[in-house]
Amino acid sequence: MIKSLSGTNLFNGFSTENILEAFLAGSNDGFMILGRDFNIISFNEKYKQYHKQYFGCELIQGAPFENFLPQQIISREIAYLEKAVSGENLKFTIKSENPNCQPYWYDLEYHPLKGKSGDILGIGIG
Repeated sequence: MIKSLSGTNLFNGFSTENILEAFLAGSNDGFMILGRDFNIISFNEKYKQYHKQYFGCELIQGAPFENFLPQQIISREIAYLEKAVSGENLKFTIKSENPNCQPYWYDLEYHPLKGKSGDILGIGIG
């Protein structure tokens, strides 16, 4: 619960799930959530667009993330996911090119998603 300095609940009437969904839907950044088994739990529209642009396929909730990656990068991605699910935060700056062959850089991060008791529930990618 998020409270103001006076102690009142700032999100009275909103569930945590509704707040999270609204944040993901309204963000200009792409986010995806994977379970501990690396199956896709959720992603926002921006991440869906990013993945389709770079890998040419549509993500499907509930499916293994590796099913939507090119064969040549699966082992690298699995290694990143294993580090994240063991508690590491990872951040990479990646150089790419836009359709006009202009270079640009973006950050890609992998974070363990922890429950209230500290146990790792899954992985956040964004």
